Amino acid sequence: MLPATVPANASADFASANTWTGGTTAAQRGGPGGDFAARGALVSIVTGGTRARIAVSVRSLRCVANGTMRGTVVARPGGTGDLLAIEVRARRTLTTNGTYGRARSRVTLELTPAAPGKLIGTVRARGRVTLNGRSRPCSMRETVTLRSRAALAAPGALATDPLAPRVGLVESRIAPRVPGAIALTGRRDGTVHGFWFAHQTCRSGTKRSAADLVNVIERFRIRADGSFRHREVSIIRRRVPEGRSRVRFVATISGRIGADGVARGRIAVQSRDRVAGFDDLVCRTPSTAFTAAPAA
Repeated sequence: MLPATVPANASADFASANTWTGGTTAAQRGGPGGDFAARGALVSIVTGGTRARIAVSVRSLRCVANGTMRGTVVARPGGTGDLLAIEVRARRTLTTNGTYGRARSRVTLELTPAAPGKLIGTVRARGRVTLNGRSRPCSMRETVTLRSRAALAAPGALATDPLAPRVGLVESRIAPRVPGAIALTGRRDGTVHGFWFAHQTCRSGTKRSAADLVNVIERFRIRADGSFRHREVSIIRRRVPEGRSRVRFVATISGRIGADGVARGRIAVQSRDRVAGFDDLVCRTPSTAFTAAPAA
């Protein structure tokens, strides 16, 4: 049996009922200076009938897997109207390349209904990471919470603790035609970790390209009135085959936690990669709205 609580004023919007986003992000510190979450996962799903389109990202300091999946959907009793009760299952081998190396992992997703408009389950990744000819095992298991778009639009009474874990949706279309996802969680020192999945476009001279970006932002604080605004600026210098590269990266997050416990705001990301003798590579995710409700 599912809990009887159903968000008030929920509209019978079948598309919203079939859009689910969320994930998790760890409260422990990781990355340079401990300013970034050590691990986490993001999941976005659009369901239709018995099938699901899925985007997934799981990451830690030693293990990363990003990609798209197809899943199966089984309806369960207890949902009402646009607040469906479903199970989602998916499995696929994903290959992910990055500065950490080349990861090839078997990723498994299992989700079950926990309340109207809410799914809880696990995402697992098991495989190997190869860097400079050396290989090491990669294994992760994350417990994730997803909210439907319909539940985010009419959340009812939820926790207002600014440090409570929150998950939700970024209004950015990513592959395979699903919205982006966001996860936020507080630390003991009163700051908040967060990361999100969104679409970015890039240009270099006359060349244009696009990709989906998982951005992990450094910790930030929530003000007493529930508002927040943080701007992260970093400079990365490295040697590449063309010469020396200098990347300037800027990410911002801003918004407010409302009386209903839901965080609403906007994210934006821009980077400029400069190598002498070549056109700059400029990539950006424009200012984009997000909504994140308490996971519990």
